[in-house]
Amino acid sequence: YFYSEFKMNKLLIVVFILLNGCSVVGQNSIDINNKTDDYLLCFPELNPLFRSLDSSDRSSIYKNILNERNERSLDCIARFDNLAGIEKELNDINNKSLEGKSALCKGSAQKECELRN
Repeated sequence: YFYSEFKMNKLLIVVFILLNGCSVVGQNSIDINNKTDDYLLCFPELNPLFRSLDSSDRSSIYKNILNERNERSLDCIARFDNLAGIEKELNDINNKSLEGKSALCKGSAQKECELRN
């Protein structure tokens, strides 16, 4: 009797793990439909979940995004025209940061140059 109860508990634990595993896998995707936010459709790369997906999943979702944009006739530039300046500023900041990290030396003056590790 004890042995069969132990086997049943193990079986329940395995079923529980499998069910939870399947639900977690389902959360690692982005569902694109007519209720999807315009911002996500225009800027999917800013979504942390989208960025964490592998390239094949991102491609599949991006295809759905393009289809949804076309169905809505969504013009991202017109819809978010005030963000163009912000995007340029962010790109400038990122470029300056990359230039600083890729430089051979710390400091701007040659006399202050310390080689990076």
